[in-house]
Amino acid sequence: MPPGNHAVQDLDGCFSFAVLDRNAGSLLAFRDHCGLAALYWAEKHDGILISDSLQVFERNAGFEHHTIAEFIATGRVGVRSTIWHGVQQVPPACALGWQDGRHTVERFFQWTSGVVGASMASDEAANECRRLMFDAVDAEMDQGSSTWADLSGGHDSSSVASIAGALSRQQSYRRLGGTVTFVDSLGEGDETAFAKTVVDQYQLDWIRVHNPWPWQEDGLPPPETDSPTRDYPYWARDRAVMRELAARGGTNVMSGAGPDYYLPLTATHALDRASKYRFGEAAAIIHEWTVQNRTTFSHVVPRELLLPLLPTCVQSAVLRRRVKIPRWIRQDFSARRTFVDAQVARDVIHGWPGSLSAERAGQRLSELGSALEGWRKTAGLEVRHPLLSVPLVQFCLALDHRLRTNYRRPKPVLRFAMRGIVPATVLERVTKGSLVLPRVCWALNFERQRIAAMARNSVLADLGVIEPRRLLTSVDACASGLDTARHVYFALSLETWLSVKAGRGDAFAAAVEVPPFMKGSNP
Repeated sequence: MPPGNHAVQDLDGCFSFAVLDRNAGSLLAFRDHCGLAALYWAEKHDGILISDSLQVFERNAGFEHHTIAEFIATGRVGVRSTIWHGVQQVPPACALGWQDGRHTVERFFQWTSGVVGASMASDEAANECRRLMFDAVDAEMDQGSSTWADLSGGHDSSSVASIAGALSRQQSYRRLGGTVTFVDSLGEGDETAFAKTVVDQYQLDWIRVHNPWPWQEDGLPPPETDSPTRDYPYWARDRAVMRELAARGGTNVMSGAGPDYYLPLTATHALDRASKYRFGEAAAIIHEWTVQNRTTFSHVVPRELLLPLLPTCVQSAVLRRRVKIPRWIRQDFSARRTFVDAQVARDVIHGWPGSLSAERAGQRLSELGSALEGWRKTAGLEVRHPLLSVPLVQFCLALDHRLRTNYRRPKPVLRFAMRGIVPATVLERVTKGSLVLPRVCWALNFERQRIAAMARNSVLADLGVIEPRRLLTSVDACASGLDTARHVYFALSLETWLSVKAGRGDAFAAAVEVPPFMKGSNP
């Protein structure tokens, strides 16, 4: 392990830094536990170039085909790669060492190290969880009212906003500036009623962004950003939020990200219970899982209980058979296999009964930094993630599964902890809205002319990745509800970013007249 890692692993929050020893001719660089802070590196001549921005690498680098395939498969760049050939990321919770022309990458922290099921009564666990959550939010709030909160109306974002609201009442020198909510009238995206209960209870300022859509025109060219992100085409929404926050004195926003990753709904707890000869508990978990997911025992056992017992290479081989490569990806694309591997990687579980659920949570947490891109990384806006506080995450990972997972009422320990803090209407909800795919399918039709213009001058086609005509056929199928829009949207998001990066902005020149952004009520 790199020297000094014992001190780094005890740090909390978002950080990346490098330490240069000129006398020894060595360098050590560290990235935080979840990869929230950027840290890139590349070998250059006989040395190493390291930065928290990709702009310093762009001039001499071509696009990385494997990263392109990974992005189309998952909607994000991986934890090690970047869009630029030869440029890598320091993985989360890792240290990069460089000396004598050689590099090493080693982990300085494991989420699952020392994690065992803690025997705590539900009230005791709830009280400790509440204390840790309050400490985490308290640490992320600045003096004055410059700190805001993302408020979707779900349990996690409502917890952050409610705790901040409660702290504001106790401490006169600072208060929560307000909340930001994206409202979408399609599908189950309108969660205004839940968010409103939090706003009303704590008398919070409230920015509501109504019905934003990808590729929406706002009179300005798309922004140039370091890296592609899944929701890059939502630039109009992002800039509107930035303008409104700046007008109201907001400089940073707290998200509710985290608990979905370390308190997930999973059936792997059954294998962990069975390994301790608690077969009754294992059977009850399987039963609850089948009922909640409206599936059958014969479907659950192979995928959730038998597959994780196999070696990871066998798991990968089984899962690869289920992956379908979109017809619009060219047959001769050099990284087609990467597309399949990226699809499979999330479902391969490392570990063994007794630790499977913790290992899976640790695996998800390691991927979290690359999954939190989007408006939350908008230039000029600092985004903070209090519910990813290391003490809070480690505490939750150590709890008995019955406090971590309940298939009828997810994340029970957080619900118990937030009683009296978060409005009961939110705590008692069992639904979860979708803000992306319904609106994306609508936009594929509404912005069809713009998308077609982009496809006619496609960077991905020039790189030998896609067949534009087939992609447009899939666009029309998705817009009509005849196909899933997931990979199509990922590919178009990447194409949009590449087009801007390559100076092919003509596709965005023809604006469509739309209602004012913050007041719009389009279907």
